[in-house]
Amino acid sequence: FQRTQNTHQRTKCQPHHSPSSRCISSSGSPHRLLIQTMLPSISANLLRRARTLQRTHTASKALIARTLSSSKSTSTTHLVVNAVGDDRPGIVSEISQHVSKQGGNVGASQAAKLGPYFSLLMMVECPKSSVDDLKEAITTEMKGMNASIFETTAAAESKPTPAVAYSGRFTVSGADHIGIVHKVTSYLASKGFMIDSMKTTDEIAPHGGTTLFLMEGVATVPEPVPKSFDLDAVHSELAALGDSMNCDVSMVEQTESEEYAASFYGG
Repeated sequence: FQRTQNTHQRTKCQPHHSPSSRCISSSGSPHRLLIQTMLPSISANLLRRARTLQRTHTASKALIARTLSSSKSTSTTHLVVNAVGDDRPGIVSEISQHVSKQGGNVGASQAAKLGPYFSLLMMVECPKSSVDDLKEAITTEMKGMNASIFETTAAAESKPTPAVAYSGRFTVSGADHIGIVHKVTSYLASKGFMIDSMKTTDEIAPHGGTTLFLMEGVATVPEPVPKSFDLDAVHSELAALGDSMNCDVSMVEQTESEEYAASFYGG
């Protein structure tokens, strides 16, 4: 009886290892190796799919943008509004109000006061369905203004601006007589200059009743510069032209700080 009891106790105290537990314990290492082997392949596959989705998303955004741009270009048109009349408060406000009422948008514009008159030049983008109404409103409802509107094929901003090789500010002053503007501008054109802005005025001389003619503006030479262009010759020939007209004619290079003022006729 004692031997049987001792045998029972030894059997009870020894750990019991079933076949299934031995399988789990021995198979843990192969599982980890399998996961470590497959993980790089899974990561690479996920990365390729992410890149494919990103390219597809980018292409879809570009297609949507082109579609919207095409739809906008076919549903709108560009107009040039030119209005001249007696100067009074509210001219620009009234014209821009007509544009807004018709769903239009004001782009580039320039305005100038010419003696007692006011002149406005304006680019407008407008829905095609509202063009006739906008034309009628501006040409008939603007009191004291003579307005004209014509359609353009595209926005002025979409056309590339030629690079400027030289920009000069020219001035003319002297006794007023017929032909000054024509002679000066014709000479500048013959040398490849383009007139960007120009202003002319008359005033009484400080001493005596002689009327003085004043003219100033900005002229530029676009690239490429003609091989025959000689700036020193331009300066001397303008001075000689002024002597022949009893005027002072000169040109100096325009600095970048003066470009803003020049675009609005010197304020």
